[in-house]
Amino acid sequence: MNGMNCLGEQLGQGTHNLFVLGDTVANMPRLIDSYAGQVQLIYLDPPFQTGSRFTCRLQLGGHGHAAVCVPSYDDNMPSAGYYAMMREVLTGCHRLLSNEGSLFLHVDPRTCARFRIMLDEIFGEEHFVNEIIWHYKSGGRAKNHFSRKHDNILFYRKTKNAYFDITSVGMPRGRDMQNHMRRTVDEEGRVVYTIKSGGKVYTYSEDTPVYPSDVWTDISHLQQKDPERTGYDTQKPEALLKRIILSSSRPGDLVMDLFSGSGTTAAAAVKCQRRFVAMDASPIALALLRRRILNREPTLMDAELPGTLLLFDAAKPPKAGKLEYACARANGRVDVTLLSYAPPEGAEVPEHCEGLALLDYCALGFIKDGIFSACSQNLRPLRGGTVARLYLAPDRPGVCLLFCDVFGNQSVIPVEEAAR
Repeated sequence: MNGMNCLGEQLGQGTHNLFVLGDTVANMPRLIDSYAGQVQLIYLDPPFQTGSRFTCRLQLGGHGHAAVCVPSYDDNMPSAGYYAMMREVLTGCHRLLSNEGSLFLHVDPRTCARFRIMLDEIFGEEHFVNEIIWHYKSGGRAKNHFSRKHDNILFYRKTKNAYFDITSVGMPRGRDMQNHMRRTVDEEGRVVYTIKSGGKVYTYSEDTPVYPSDVWTDISHLQQKDPERTGYDTQKPEALLKRIILSSSRPGDLVMDLFSGSGTTAAAAVKCQRRFVAMDASPIALALLRRRILNREPTLMDAELPGTLLLFDAAKPPKAGKLEYACARANGRVDVTLLSYAPPEGAEVPEHCEGLALLDYCALGFIKDGIFSACSQNLRPLRGGTVARLYLAPDRPGVCLLFCDVFGNQSVIPVEEAAR
């Protein structure tokens, strides 16, 4: 798959969304060629330099509620290499942002100070806006130190003309946010709250918006059984990304996430009517994002939402296992019935789960300029079962079948070559 430069130019001027499966540093020159000066908002949630290995746990349903743990990423890069990599990424982000654009870098207290210095050098000290403290409640209490219950989000702007709208993220004051205010009734019979400060009386209604400060305590960490959970270890809540996206971009603006992970940024961007470019080196990240978006709008194709496209890194094309199927052509359409599936060698298959139950997604469509666009598709039901066995597409040259298994492995094969 190649031709990203011309595709990027088209996407940068259009309404399309894009997922790039590949390494962020390796793809940065192509991203800059395609999107330099066009991105309104970049959110990065990179590896935290923890030395751990992270997985994605997927429920397969069916007998015994089988589950599979898929490697998502290794957070064990040597310190010098890690900061060198991040400097290259952040320098590229500065070039990608428009003059009204902003960067939000999500880190933790261990690395925050070093990133503050690095970003001051790249963006300029004068373009530091906020260090946002995201405080959350989660299980576990430390005995040898104070429990660590917050992350740091560093907010930098490209120029002093950066777009920001605090009014887009205001919350109604309500009855629980009155502090020591006095409850009264105004001339129109509305319940209002008043407080005297500095010799002046301030009056607020329950509908009066309250705007976030730089300490966010009202957005919860995702709990174990939260319906938003995808099984990805370090998943962030959509509420967190929605606040960032709404405050620092407009509908139709381009939002970018170069460490897509569970796909929260792109999923939130779609819900906020923004375009996105997402990138990740792990195939499971692509599978998760596809599922999140299609579960929200199940009638949409990969070439819609609007224009969600899948671009694979030509250097490391993802490969799934062996799929057998039957193909029939009639009445100007192609019908494909799935018969069996064997995952790649080495896959850890859980008991009571085999064959087509290991397929997560299948679609019929066409490839143009390295992009696969689906005409018909189906996702595996989360509560057990398999993807639909019948697919329809216009019968014309170049029909391809894309299939992805639960491990994130996927392939695109011409229907003509494999039909039985």
